[in-house]
Parts: sequence; C-alpha cells; structure tokens
Amino acid sequence: MRAGMLTARRRARWNAALLLPAVLALAACASGTAGRAADPVVPPGATAPAPTASPGDAVDDDPAAGERAVGGPAVDGAESTALTDASAAEEYARVVAEIGQPLPAGLGYPAGLPDGFVPADGRLEAGAARNQAWFTWLCAWEGEYLTADAAQDPDRQRAAAAMLEWYATAPFYSEVVSDPEGGWVSNVLGPMRLGDPSGVRADSRQTCGTYPTVPSGTSG
Repeated sequence: MRAGMLTARRRARWNAALLLPAVLALAACASGTAGRAADPVVPPGATAPAPTASPGDAVDDDPAAGERAVGGPAVDGAESTALTDASAAEEYARVVAEIGQPLPAGLGYPAGLPDGFVPADGRLEAGAARNQAWFTWLCAWEGEYLTADAAQDPDRQRAAAAMLEWYATAPFYSEVVSDPEGGWVSNVLGPMRLGDPSGVRADSRQTCGTYPTVPSGTSG
C-alpha cells in the first residue's frame, strides 16, 4: 500500500516537471503581446480603414475649387516687375481694350483702378491690374446671369450664360488663372448647364466684392 502511494507521488512530480516548460512558454508569449492591440481584421472584399486627416491637413472647400490670380484671385507666370501707379493704370486700360467681349448692357468699367490699388511701398507685381480688369468683366456677367435668373428672363439668362462659357475658353482663364483641375468649370458652369444658378451665385459672392462696374457712359 505504501509502495503504491510513493509511486503515485513520483508520477505527479514527473508530470509537473514535464508541464512546467510548456507553461513557461505560454507565459512568455502572453507577455510579448500584452498591451498591444490586435491588427484589424479586414473582411473579404473590404479595405482597411483609411487614415483620418490630422487637424493640420488642408481642406479645400472653395466653391470654385482653386481658381486664383496674383493681385486678385494668384496666377501662373506673373511677371516680377513691380507696378507703379502709372504702369498699373496703363496695364488696366490696355487689358480692358483687349478683352474682346462687352460688359452687360448698361454697365461700364470704372475709369481707373480703386484708390490705393498700388500700395505705398510699391510692392505689387505686374499683372495685378490685368486681373482687376478681367475679374470686373467676369463678375459683371455673373451678376447679369443672376439678375436674369431672378427676373425669370430666359433669353437674357442664356445670353449671360454664353458669356460665362466664353470666359472658360478665354486666354486669361486658360493661360493665366491657376485652376489646374478645372474647378471653376465644374463648380460654376456645371450646375449652370443644368439650369442651377447655385454655382454662379457662390462664385459671385466669394469673388466679386472688389470688382465693381459703373453705369455705362460714366467710365470716362
């Protein structure tokens, strides 16, 4: 009887000795993964979640999607020559004459540039007065389109829409304005072509506050 009890105890000790390495190995594996989140499991056909933008990432919410010009909304290839009052006035008058399409009936260009257009330190690049002339033209036709829409005058609205379509082919937009993705066409002309004035309205509100016209016959 006693011999049988001793044999059972020896067997228990041997089993414990054999199990101890396995227990230690499992403990080591557990300690190596403790505190580390498991890799996400992506279901078949799905993709891993995209990284979210950090607070410092830029977000483009411009309705015109990037249309910019130096001296007004920034342009590509602006000249490095600084404008003076005299050269800015000459540039403005020359570009007004070169645009090649009229303003809406009853409207004219201001006789000159706004007061203080050239800063006192003279730091204004050539091209700024050109931009002033072109955006005055564009804003006048956006305003005409919106006025015709409010008046429910389809003929007048179609005429204004034709001018806005022409602007997208004009050398100022195609060669000077920096809009590589064609955002102005997509976000302004796109809705307009479907009879929706919202794109024109948004661009006019955002762009046109500093490009006034005057009644025709008063521009000198």
